[in-house]
Amino acid sequence: AVGCLVLVGVQVFVVPPLRARLPRAPVKDADHAVLHRYCSGTDSTPAREGDAPDGAVSLTGVVVAIRHGDRSPINLMSRGAAASGEPAATPFVHLERGAVALRQRLASFVLKVVDSTGAPVAPGDQLGDVLDPATAFSASDLALPPGQLTTRGFAQLFRLGERLREAYSPLVRRLGPEGGADLYVRATAYRRTVLSAAGLVAGLLPQLGVRAVTVHVNEDEGAEVMHGVGLLPGAGEPEPCAAAVQGRGSQREAFRLDARLREELTGLMGAEDVERMSIPELADVVIPSVCHGQPLPCPAGGCFDVPTVAAMKREGDRYYCDRYAGAEGGRRATRVSLYPLMSEISGRLAAMAEGRGARLAVLSGHDTVIAPLLSSLGVRASCGWPPYASRVALELWSGGGEPAHYVRVLFNGDVVTDQVTGC
Repeated sequence: AVGCLVLVGVQVFVVPPLRARLPRAPVKDADHAVLHRYCSGTDSTPAREGDAPDGAVSLTGVVVAIRHGDRSPINLMSRGAAASGEPAATPFVHLERGAVALRQRLASFVLKVVDSTGAPVAPGDQLGDVLDPATAFSASDLALPPGQLTTRGFAQLFRLGERLREAYSPLVRRLGPEGGADLYVRATAYRRTVLSAAGLVAGLLPQLGVRAVTVHVNEDEGAEVMHGVGLLPGAGEPEPCAAAVQGRGSQREAFRLDARLREELTGLMGAEDVERMSIPELADVVIPSVCHGQPLPCPAGGCFDVPTVAAMKREGDRYYCDRYAGAEGGRRATRVSLYPLMSEISGRLAAMAEGRGARLAVLSGHDTVIAPLLSSLGVRASCGWPPYASRVALELWSGGGEPAHYVRVLFNGDVVTDQVTGC
């Protein structure tokens, strides 16, 4: 038996016109704090990874799922916008210059892209040079194409890797100078997730450079289980799963954006954007300006302010809770669609318990990986919109008696095992 692992495996899966701005309270410290927590990542949060639980003797293996670090915005307003203040004359900006000095470490990584059958294929144009030190971070962080990792995002993951290196030092030392088969790294097919995986591992492994580390990528998003199975069409899965699609759709229909915030955003951005985008997508238009210390945008309906952006982030938290753990179909859809990923994680932990396979597995994805993973485990207290560089760690510990192994679950450094279904 593998302690809580068996229980997880069994029970979790049976798991418009210009208008006056609405009055809003002055900027409060709480508004800045909620945005700072999202922007700054989790590399500076208290971490209990590596602290032996009661009854455990040694750390046998770890599976870590991460969200990528700070990035450029993905979504844009239809109306366009000007900045709400005069930006400083900075034609070329690196938010974290230290990350530029680290880019030579990318030479220690090899990208392996496979199709839905597992056969290697050549990387497409999007990923072809993602790990090339000569081109990494060659553009200004403030002029990146949509959805690209900034130097700050890479630095967030590198620092997190350094902290996990210290937390998991006995395990890291046992990986040996070459890593070899003891390390498994996979990322979704996005530049920001591949670079985030490289940043984490570069900070985690001081012996990097002795031997190349392979980053695995599945070119078919529909077959990548980190995205959830049954929601995206793909070569490996041509038919979406009806239960997952219906549950997700029912939950989406049940969500109602706060009426006051909807009215304010409609006045600022226009009804078209408010209708076509979810609240996290709307928030993504403006939150990167806060994260990067830039003036907030001023669309045709007026200018954004910190209280408004913080209100959007809070509604985004509620949206993520409902989407992945909601009673109107969200939780059901998540359990169905995340079953293959949970099975993979369970299988990796079981193999570690038997002394097989990689002792350390890193899965690099998105907020839409971390949030449903927590929901599938039953961790409701931490539901919400995961910050940049969030992580879920599943640690396998060997015990001195029965059960022979323990599984401990942590989210951003906090132990949440007692919230896991069946534990």
